[in-house]
This record gives sequence, C-alpha cells and structure tokens, in this order.
Amino acid sequence: MSFRFDAGAVCLDFAHTGGEGRYAVLETLHEPADLSEWLSQPPLAAVPTVPVTIQELTAAKALRQAIWDAAHAQAARRPLPPER
Repeated sequence: MSFRFDAGAVCLDFAHTGGEGRYAVLETLHEPADLSEWLSQPPLAAVPTVPVTIQELTAAKALRQAIWDAAHAQAARRPLPPER
C-alpha cells in the first residue's frame, strides 16, 4: 500500500519523502531509481533521459532536509536555520 502526500506545493511534498533521525523510518528514497520514480509522478511527471546517480540522490536528500528545516522554521516564525 502506498500513500501520496499532497501538501499543496511540490517542495513540501518532496520534504515528506523521508528524512533524518526519527523520520528515517518513513524514507522512500532508498536508491537513485526511487528518486527517478518520485520525479516521474504527477504533478511533475518528469521523463528522465538519464538515470539518477547516487550523488544526485545524496544532493536531493540534502535539499529535502533544507526544505524541511526552512518550512518548519517559517511555520514556527523562527529565523531560518544556519547553513550546514
């Protein structure tokens, strides 16, 4: 069974594909192909022309964490977290 989260913005949907710490149990991006599959689903419906690499998956997960941190800071009306 799968669950599609719709936060109303693609960046927030992406932020909910897993994470670090206690959110690691929710991880959906285990392999580069998982990122490719996520990108190919609506609303993006991207058609990859080359396979996603492990480096791109790592970069995508770092971006996902930055989106998560920024969204939570904004929701709590806190300053953005410092750059890691």
